[in-house]
Amino acid sequence: MIIVGIHLYSMPAPVYLDKSTSLSWLRTFESLSKNNKCIAFLREPNYSKTMVSPIRGVYYNFYNYTRVVLLEKIVEIRPDVILYNACNYDQTVDLILRIKDELPSTTHIFRCHHEFRSVVSDKILKTLIKSCDISILPIESDLKYMGNVTSYCLPFCSDITPFKSNCERFIDFITVNSLNPVKNKNFADAVLQELTNRGYKTMNVIGHNMDKYREILSMSKVLYISSMSEASGSRCTIEASVNGVFPVSDIDSKTCKWLTDKLGGKSIYTGTKLVGRNAIPNMDNVKYVATKLENIHKDVSGKKFIPNLEGLSILYEIKVLGDIIIKSKPNGYSLYREFFKHCDLSISMLSDTKYRNNENMKSVLSSLSKIGIPDIYFKGLEPELFKEDFSFNETMKFFLSDMRDNMPNIYKKLY
Repeated sequence: MIIVGIHLYSMPAPVYLDKSTSLSWLRTFESLSKNNKCIAFLREPNYSKTMVSPIRGVYYNFYNYTRVVLLEKIVEIRPDVILYNACNYDQTVDLILRIKDELPSTTHIFRCHHEFRSVVSDKILKTLIKSCDISILPIESDLKYMGNVTSYCLPFCSDITPFKSNCERFIDFITVNSLNPVKNKNFADAVLQELTNRGYKTMNVIGHNMDKYREILSMSKVLYISSMSEASGSRCTIEASVNGVFPVSDIDSKTCKWLTDKLGGKSIYTGTKLVGRNAIPNMDNVKYVATKLENIHKDVSGKKFIPNLEGLSILYEIKVLGDIIIKSKPNGYSLYREFFKHCDLSISMLSDTKYRNNENMKSVLSSLSKIGIPDIYFKGLEPELFKEDFSFNETMKFFLSDMRDNMPNIYKKLY
């Protein structure tokens, strides 16, 4: 198969190229590249560049051109499957609709990165249900919103190998906060300052490489997750827990609460609300939240935290995501390729008039049945296929033309 992945959140090229970056879909593409052609379109803030040779099996395309140009390039490839790693949901849904108009036989897979019903409006949701074939959401309770769309629950996972260290845990509270409006950084900073004023050692762990980050985790006691919607941030929570840091999330952040509950952490009320992609805090609750965290700190100090990591390994995520991609239903373009692969034919044979043997066509049908083309499709072709005066090359032309025109509609009726 030809598989295309689109990363719609902008990051510098070196971040994409670094294998330690927690982009599980890229790692998945690497694992699938042995038997499939995997192509990645990666939004880059500064320039556009296509890598000539594959990197770890994946063809990288860094882009900062318009969606119109992106659409043209993807349509030219004519992939079997497209995985959309969504961030800006208005633009993502619009892109899926545009590409699907051009590639109706391609399987379109949508993956949500955030608190699903907070970032996806009713209007976007209705369009999304019409436009995507498969959805992948962070928590199971959100699957009901996708109607009849084939949907899977798959949280963002992480490397669950602990950092080996004998360091004393002298940092009492940490957060991992950027300026992303969903992260609720101003509120978290105020809470950490209040805890600092009470004599605790605190730190916002941001901007460090992975080795330094894990070293800090091995010296910390409590992670306060102020974010109201987790994407890659959930990996921070898992990584902290793996290294013995006790996680505490906001009780009103559905994705964060689900994860901390699973890990064995706690969630607390802060009064923060998520409006769209903006966390709106209640700054009057800073001291209240600081006291809640202080009490949790007292409870967990001196105790070894052992998290529940079942289903949270990035290796598990890569396997499941790979299975979803590979098992997505066959479509017209992949069938064309498999047709010639299994029947050992080429386009050039269609112009060769010596092929008149109907036994060849019976062999063709036998091979096609092995790759999942339903027998019912060929019932209408049989009268033509076995006429003595119907040449093999004419049959092939008729068959391919008919498949090209009708296969998307045929599959809609059959599945």
